[in-house]
This record gives sequence, C-alpha cells and structure tokens, in this order.
Amino acid sequence: MGLTLAYYPAFEDGATLTDRFWRAVHYLGPVAERIERIEFAGTQRRVGAPPGYFDQSLPARAGPIEARLRWVAAPNIESADVVVVWDRARMADPVLRRAQKVVVLDPAELHEGDLAIGLGAELSALAEGEIGRARLSAAIAQESSEIAHVFGTGPSLAAVEIDSLPAGVSIVCNSVIKDEVLMARLRPRFITAIDPIFHAGPSLHAAAFRAQLCKMLGAHRAWFVVQARDAHIYAALLPPHLRELIVAIPVRYALSPNLNLARRPWLTATRNVLTLTMLPLAVAVGREIRIYGCDGRRAADHGDFWQYAPGAAFDVERALQREAHPGFFTLDYQDYYALHCETTRIWIAAAERKGVRVRAGTPSFIPALAARSLPGVAALEPPPLSFQLQARAAYWRRAAQSAYGAVLDAPSAPIWLKRGLRASVRAARTVFG
Repeated sequence: MGLTLAYYPAFEDGATLTDRFWRAVHYLGPVAERIERIEFAGTQRRVGAPPGYFDQSLPARAGPIEARLRWVAAPNIESADVVVVWDRARMADPVLRRAQKVVVLDPAELHEGDLAIGLGAELSALAEGEIGRARLSAAIAQESSEIAHVFGTGPSLAAVEIDSLPAGVSIVCNSVIKDEVLMARLRPRFITAIDPIFHAGPSLHAAAFRAQLCKMLGAHRAWFVVQARDAHIYAALLPPHLRELIVAIPVRYALSPNLNLARRPWLTATRNVLTLTMLPLAVAVGREIRIYGCDGRRAADHGDFWQYAPGAAFDVERALQREAHPGFFTLDYQDYYALHCETTRIWIAAAERKGVRVRAGTPSFIPALAARSLPGVAALEPPPLSFQLQARAAYWRRAAQSAYGAVLDAPSAPIWLKRGLRASVRAARTVFG
C-alpha cells in the first residue's frame, strides 16, 4: 500500500496551483510508485502549462502524478501520511497539530529545494548505497594520479593555460560543463554538482544543466558525483546508458572533514561544492591538489554571490532562477561566504596533515587559497581582520548545527532527546529572532 500526501491549504489561485503541481511532477514523479494518492483541495482545479521559469519537459513527465492526483473537498489532515504545506504562512494553523508528518514546500523558503528532494529521497526505493560505494571504490582505483586538478567556475578559469598544466586527473563542477572546448581540453574524470535548485531542481536552469550534463557524460564518460539524497532525481532523468556513471555518496553531519573516501565512503555536510565533494575527491585520487577558478569575492562585496568565467554559466536560464526559487535568494551571502572561507581553511589544513600538498593556480580572494598560490599567481586584496573573525564565528555556528543534525539523524538517539533538542531550538529562534 502506497502513501497518501495531502497538500495544504486548499488552492484558491490558478497560478499557485499550477506552480505547485509542476513542482510535484518533478520532485515526486521519480518516486510515484511509492505513492498511492496525492490530494489537492480548493476551488481551482485547472492546471496551466509550466511557467517559463520551469523545465519545459515537465508535461512529458506528468503521467505518474496525474494518475495519483485526487481532487477533494478539503485537505485530509489526519488521514494523510504526509501533509505538504505549500504556503509557509499557514504553518501555525492549529489543524496541522493533528498531522502525522508535515513538510513545508514553499518556494519562498530558503531550503525548499533541499526539503523537496529530501522528501523524495525518503520515499525512494532505490538501493543507491551499495551501488554508490562500489562505484566510488572503482573510480578512486581507476583515476588515481600524482596531481589532482580542481576546476571551479570563477572568472579566472578563463586565464588558465590548460595545455601547460602537468599531467593529472581533472575534477570539474557545476556549469564548467557548458564550455565544451574547455571540457575537451580538460578531459575530466569527475564531474560533480550538488545544488538542489541549480542542478537537481525543476527550473529551466536545472533543465539546461542536465541536458548539457548528458552531452558531456556521453562525450567523456566521466564519473558523475552527487549526494545520495539527489540520486533518485538523476536516475530518473538521465538516459539508461549514463546512469552507470552516477556515484551517489551519502552525506553526514560531522565536525571535521572525511578525507578518506576509500575507507569511509561518505561526505561531511558543507554548503559548497569545493568542500563537500571536490576536495575530498581530490585527496582520494591525488597527492598534490591544484585549484583553479575558485575566485571567491571581496569581503566588501554585497551583490549577487558568484561571478562566472565566460562560457561557464547558463546566463539566460540563471536570470529566471529568482522566479523559480525566490526563497533561495534570501540567503545571507556575506555569512555564507565567511563560512565557506573558514571551512575551506580547515579542510585544506586537514588535507595537509595527511601529507597532501594544496596549491592555487589562479588568483583567489579566499584566504586559504591565496596563501597557497603557485609562483606567478597574482595576489589579491586580503580580507580585513573583522571578516576573518566573522568567518570563525560562522564556522562554529555551523559546527553547532552539525552536532544538532547528527543527533537528529542518529537512529540510536532516544526520541525524548530529539524532541527536547527541537523544542530548545524552536525556543531559541523565537527569543533571538
């Protein structure tokens, strides 16, 4: 018997109904076999075409959700296995206290993409764990090299003299795959992408990324490294002959990096692809790591977060991301960047303690990379001491969150402890805003 999902509150607006329906097609379609029915309520019952900010292939994937969609007079809060609250303003409604499980999937929420993919991962029947471990082990054994070249998407990527680089294994991320000329010269052995909205989400940007990903995986037969959480999305959307390249690695909360993937096939949760996947992969396959195109930004900058190398960005599609995922852009960029700089420093220091040498091959504002520049790489403006202190504080806040997450994820942790922690955090948020 499959699960019942009830969307709450009732839909009274056609545009909102259309938006939430197509999100359900994307996020729940790959796990539809685990769902018996999805209940929508409200006066609006006509779903329009996907808005322009969405993947326009969604209608071709709508069948499994349409077959399970039921229109009801009112949301069945008590009988549903999962209540999906699509409007965060309604989370305080008393009726939700009677729900068995509540998930907030409102695009106005910062972590809507993570939560939506996480719900699908909970429902997924895919046995990705053993498959991911076997593929990771094979990839590390096959691709080991003295030097691991790590390529980010920053503007300095355009200045790298690829043909002059020493032999090594190349690891690329995200929209680097758009530059086909660069990809042909790099001949990457690993491609990695971890973002729930820019890569695994329902947006037009994510669709463009996945289309190019298929093209580059087909051309280079590189390993595609993702969080295990996202594996069901890619397994559903990549063609069969490319699925065997997916390396799905579990992510855990921890206070330090796991830099021994060969023996411990999991990743320490961080918020950036460099520290989540690229550095651990590079340590696993190389004795020297050279990093390019991880430019960072000036500490005083407060605009859109990253800048990109020409040809390494889906610019047209990226312009529509605010419409597809408005909550993401409420992110505190300054705090995020400070956390990223400190996490990078700690991760690199851990790699060096293992005997791995780390060097930056292009200019970077990230202090840990700037301090390790190769000869001839220009020095950039260092951040002020106040930023470095902010970075330390951001990291330790994240460490506390990681400890909290580790307890909630631990099967052995008693229920009373988990409930007490959640209540304490809710109280702290209320007091401190």
